[in-house]
Amino acid sequence: WEITYRFANEPESNKENDDDNNKQSNTPQRKFYGGKLQLQFRGDGYTDIIIDGDDTTANAGGSNAVATFQKVWGWDLETSAEDTLDYLLFSADVAFPPPISTSERVYFQARVDREGKNEDILSLKDGSVTVKRNVEPPGGGSWWGIFRGAEGILAQFRSVGEFKCRPIGQQINPDS
Repeated sequence: WEITYRFANEPESNKENDDDNNKQSNTPQRKFYGGKLQLQFRGDGYTDIIIDGDDTTANAGGSNAVATFQKVWGWDLETSAEDTLDYLLFSADVAFPPPISTSERVYFQARVDREGKNEDILSLKDGSVTVKRNVEPPGGGSWWGIFRGAEGILAQFRSVGEFKCRPIGQQINPDS
């Protein structure tokens, strides 16, 4: 599958006066990245990055300021309780270039349509890109009571972008 993506390293701030807050709270700068990535979703649940002969770093685009996909993790098919649609979920470790200069796990959720005579072929459609962020305590203070020190436990997935999928080879048959 060819994934055409556009996502940021950070979710959009839900605070007012975002510029002032970024200067005061050391929030990382929000920067967008876009490009294309070719993936193979194997029948055993693993995912492979398909690298063209010219592209040995599996990054998207032709400049130095691109996000580099270091590893793409396995995939899973889930049915949403909210809309009863099927989604293919996978994550990737992405290295962001300067001035961000960090690596981050980025999560992808692609809407799935079932095709074929027995609806045994999965066809990926559009999707969303999210990152995992700690839940901030109410009022911006520190956690209290049983939640003290829970920064790594209480987390939420925040949207940072979207992507589209296009088949480039054999489609996914989850039974093979």
